[in-house]
Amino acid sequence: MRVAAPEFGAIPLIAVRLALAAMILVPIILARRSMGEVVQHWRPITMMAFLHYALPFSLFAYALLTLTGSFTAIINASSPLFVGVIAWLWTGERLPAIRVIGLLIGFVGVILLVWDKVHLDLDAVGIATAAAVSASFCYGLAAVLAKKHLAGVSALAVATGSMVAGTAMLLPFAVWLWPDTAPSTHAWVMAAVLGVACTSLAFVLYFRLIASVGPTKAITVTFLIPVFAVVFGAILLDEPISVSMIVGGLVILLGTGLSTGLLKPRGAAM
Repeated sequence: MRVAAPEFGAIPLIAVRLALAAMILVPIILARRSMGEVVQHWRPITMMAFLHYALPFSLFAYALLTLTGSFTAIINASSPLFVGVIAWLWTGERLPAIRVIGLLIGFVGVILLVWDKVHLDLDAVGIATAAAVSASFCYGLAAVLAKKHLAGVSALAVATGSMVAGTAMLLPFAVWLWPDTAPSTHAWVMAAVLGVACTSLAFVLYFRLIASVGPTKAITVTFLIPVFAVVFGAILLDEPISVSMIVGGLVILLGTGLSTGLLKPRGAAM
């Protein structure tokens, strides 16, 4: 996304990403004769398409026009924090004290991370940072929506329907905003990798992980995203690693671990 977004633009890139993923997943669901499940649950799936794919993907792509990939990935790691808060406000889910403490710690980490990026005048960096945080909030809202309205629906049906609906949502805007200068072959390769490896294949693997070890353990991938992003960003894109990124990232991961129950202090009720 960091490499391709400047040439495509945020929304055209995400439209291409979702379209490529849909082209891969639709034949699979047709072969399994499960398209009826998508049609049956089209309303919540459409909402999922907007809140979990079209909107946050576009917000992150927009943010990456200004921010580094590693910094944006650390913000992405705050998504489970929003899940906890939204689940509490929306569904009345009770949170043990240790998880509340984890949420507070995590949000302190977010503040530490973005403190010097967001200003009252909202310059380009500030707006991009706000977009990335908003995308993480969308992920949290989508997760609660899925738990509330898509329980029992197969992950393949949700993913495929969401990719198709997300493509349809973004296509008119992508045509309107398509760049005057054609994206380079290198940018197209990056978009293809993004759509195939980082979307369709990644979601299939992630859903298999959930089925194998459960959602609580599967969410541990949240800890890996910023680690890989920081390393790859430094090696491949010469992105700087600041002290505030390290400190803020570690605090966010600590809060996320406590709030999701992945880290369980002895004697604490989870």
